[in-house]
Amino acid sequence: MASLPPAAQPQPTRLSILSWALYDLANTTFSINIVSLYFSLWVVNQMGGADADYGYANSFSMALLFFTAPILGAFSDQAGRRKPFLVVTTLLCVTMTALLGAGGLAFSLALFIGANYMFQGGLIFYDALLPAVSTEENRGRVSGLGIGLGYLGSFIGVATGLLFLDRIGYTGIFRATALLFLLFALPCFLFVREPLLHGAGSLARVVRGAFSQTYGRGIRTIDNWPRYFALWAAIGVAQGALAVLLVALAGRQPLAWFLLIGALAGLVESLVLLPVVGPMLHATRYRGLARFLVGRVFYTDPINTLIVFMGIYAINEVGFSQGETQGLLLISIAVAVAGGILWGVVVDRIGPKRALNIVLVMWMAALAAVALIALLDLSRWLFWGVATVAGVALGGTWAADRPYLLRLAPPQFVGEFYGLYAMVGRFAAIIGPFLWGYVADTLGLGRPAAVLSLLVFIVIAFVIMQGVDDRPRNWVGREGAYVAQEEV
Repeated sequence: MASLPPAAQPQPTRLSILSWALYDLANTTFSINIVSLYFSLWVVNQMGGADADYGYANSFSMALLFFTAPILGAFSDQAGRRKPFLVVTTLLCVTMTALLGAGGLAFSLALFIGANYMFQGGLIFYDALLPAVSTEENRGRVSGLGIGLGYLGSFIGVATGLLFLDRIGYTGIFRATALLFLLFALPCFLFVREPLLHGAGSLARVVRGAFSQTYGRGIRTIDNWPRYFALWAAIGVAQGALAVLLVALAGRQPLAWFLLIGALAGLVESLVLLPVVGPMLHATRYRGLARFLVGRVFYTDPINTLIVFMGIYAINEVGFSQGETQGLLLISIAVAVAGGILWGVVVDRIGPKRALNIVLVMWMAALAAVALIALLDLSRWLFWGVATVAGVALGGTWAADRPYLLRLAPPQFVGEFYGLYAMVGRFAAIIGPFLWGYVADTLGLGRPAAVLSLLVFIVIAFVIMQGVDDRPRNWVGREGAYVAQEEV
């Protein structure tokens, strides 16, 4: 791609900032109504499907994103634009969402896989648009505004279901959600002005450049292919051995053929992960970036896991009723709306690193309290306070870590690294629920022990993140790429 020298970016207008932030509200209506609530209920309660039908479809779409996120971001890097890709992924997601329920169960599950993939992929391009609507001085506030409006979208999504589900049914809710997604996304499409980063050339050139940026870099960084395949075969054997161990601990007989299957799986992974290997190695060129991405695995894992299991925990461990649990959720979301906006101001004043450090300490306190309330049979009222703290920390987490990446990533490769950012988030979403189930059920230690295992992850994340320097970089061009002047 033909790089242009960095130019002074015009100040974003208030309209462009608000329009960008409204997209956070738009996509949250899809997330809460389709991913979290009504599609799974439609699959099980109306179509007679199993929980596994929805679970497998959701996991498959996440696996697709995991393996393709870096190359999606690379497409936008090579094109020098993010918004066209955001428009396409959003329109495809909206179309497939509107068609949910129109055919049989299998057809709708396939549509859901596509819609969820487009939704998640669109987030890569949306996050990468942040530099176009912010400056170094207000980036935290702009990001925080998006987070706050995003959680407001949760209220809109839930309210839509409560008001109209009985009248229009599940398929009506699917179409209403598609319409809400489109309506709130339109301002971003119309009013966000994105500067062209460089001359993109033809579509074929963009595609070739994106594959070179990911697959090509992965291939070029491997100087010993037999050793590379041997390494992944060994990793596969280790995976098989771990499977045997888990089966044995669950009280079943281990199967030796797990080792062979693991070795074969490792060889397949060696090819599939090439577009991931390249960007991951690329991240190590920029001070603090790879460490940030590793740390992000360790703090997004417990946060997302706690969100998934908090309702079960509140009812079965603390003794909340269904109504109280719903009230707890609403309070947490309401606090997260305000928290996202307020934390944005904090990020701009003290920097993303210090802000995230404070947030992680809050998560440590919240997780410790969640475990102790059940273990020591403390007052249920304490749980309401913990939910408030968690809501504040939840808004602060995403308000801080989105601009954090922009401090560490060169402008020319923001799409690629937001792809990695999304990828590690999906990886964490796989690990957390597995860890919870393994600690709570397989080992028989119970849910409070599972919460404490999440606390360990937060502590590890805090330690890792101390080695990341978030001082603004002065990026300069060199050989078609961007590097920080202080890098060697």
